Amino acid sequence: MVRAHARSRRGTRAAEVLARQASGEADRFVDRYDTLLFLAGTLYDQIESSPAWHSEHLAVQRSQLNLTDELTQIATDTIALRGLLAELEDAISTAPAARAGLESRIAALGPVWTQLLDRVAALARIGDLLGFADGRMAIVEVAQRAASLDERIDDSSVAPVRESCRPTTPTSSATNSVVPRNR
Repeated sequence: MVRAHARSRRGTRAAEVLARQASGEADRFVDRYDTLLFLAGTLYDQIESSPAWHSEHLAVQRSQLNLTDELTQIATDTIALRGLLAELEDAISTAPAARAGLESRIAALGPVWTQLLDRVAALARIGDLLGFADGRMAIVEVAQRAASLDERIDDSSVAPVRESCRPTTPTSSATNSVVPRNR
């Protein structure tokens, strides 16, 4: 226990030192590819931490989408596209005569970027729907707990006590003898 606490303090101190050393630039993205990778990773975490995603209700969807594989493919394709475009830009700067041909190759890679955006947007839609489903599942869980509590109360020894505490209604003959009538 003491060792774990000491490691935790060391980790906190290390994080504080890194935070002090980090410049204001450290929390900015390098380029659009870096931003896309961050979004994809964040969405992966959101989906993976969703109780609805791991419920039996979405077993078919989980079998159709290997989330880890999708994230890996998005990252691989994003890094490959970044590298190709950087090489093409370098080639333009070193061989200005080939500029027109190289720019057409850059333009041909535009749809690849669009496809990457679409894939990350699909993860965002899944994350949004799971957020909604998580909320609904929480409401259902609360309702089930309340129903279970009602059931336990009804089944417990409290039920006979409640019956004996109920006010009795006077019978008609008792009412006639107690309440005077105006004639």
